[in-house]
Amino acid sequence: MTVSATSSSTWTGRLARAVERDGAGPIVYFGVWAATFAILTTAQWGIGAQPVGTFRLIHAVIAAGIPVPILLIGVIDRSAARAMAGIRPLLAVSDEEAVSIQGRLVSTPPWLEALVAVVAGGYGAVRFLADPAAWRLFDLSLVDWAAPLTIALLALFVVSVSALFSKFLHLAVGIGRISRLEPAVSVWELGPLNGFAVLTAQIAATLIAAGVAFYVAVPSLLADPVGLLDGLIELVFAAAVFVVPLRGIHHRLVAEKGRLTTVATRRLETATEGLHAAIEAGDLPAMDAWNKAIGALDIELRRLAEVATWPWLPDTFRWVVGALMFPIVLFIAQFVITKLLAA
Repeated sequence: MTVSATSSSTWTGRLARAVERDGAGPIVYFGVWAATFAILTTAQWGIGAQPVGTFRLIHAVIAAGIPVPILLIGVIDRSAARAMAGIRPLLAVSDEEAVSIQGRLVSTPPWLEALVAVVAGGYGAVRFLADPAAWRLFDLSLVDWAAPLTIALLALFVVSVSALFSKFLHLAVGIGRISRLEPAVSVWELGPLNGFAVLTAQIAATLIAAGVAFYVAVPSLLADPVGLLDGLIELVFAAAVFVVPLRGIHHRLVAEKGRLTTVATRRLETATEGLHAAIEAGDLPAMDAWNKAIGALDIELRRLAEVATWPWLPDTFRWVVGALMFPIVLFIAQFVITKLLAA
């Protein structure tokens, strides 16, 4: 079976493929970002909310929120396809069914994209209507002709980011479902399973990077209770999306490790009893054979005890933990620097 990311049938997947056709992706993505950034900045210049010739980092981040999610959806779809190709030999399904499973994995339901967009848009509306001063956190002013233009761009931002977020949710659920298909697992060979860990690690890292970009662009968000709470929720979600989808495979590996340990332990008991019998009989050749068997089984049990039961490489785990810790370290550093400057 040939696994490809082209089985995605969502509008975001089709858009990503269309944009990246003939190698034009980088130019198109950069062009959309530059145009959005220019429109946002020019609008703020035009209404006098921002001195002409000055630029705001947060506007660049908001502008990136329109093309970058589409770019990332294409990247994530290809990563999901590679992960599916790796685990395919472990699934007792036909090639046709495997293609169908992959198609469902990379195709986010439209209703989910719509639901996430509505929730995100509703949250943003409530947030800024309840506290109009919150617009100043993002250096945006909604007056005169700039209001409909800025709101339209922010709506595109919400739709694009929501599509990426819903993709993450759908993939997390999909990976969990695939693990329930009871793929054949081996505690001695985790390679085919690592693809899903790489995929969830990419999702977690993307969430963290997006959050860091906003907090670097708007440091005052760390002093805003709602902004700080949003960041903590995003960190928790990033950690959950890395670990939770892999729990099914983890449980399978734990069960397999337990089974192998039980078998080896019983054999060790048998070998020990044989050694005792050989000692009592004074049978030196048998004693030597049983002793070697006990040594081999002891080595096997020690190796089994060291076997990891989460389907990720140690470097992947350390990388994700480091990424999760980075925003926390950044917040602490900023807090300390603020206190020192205030003193």
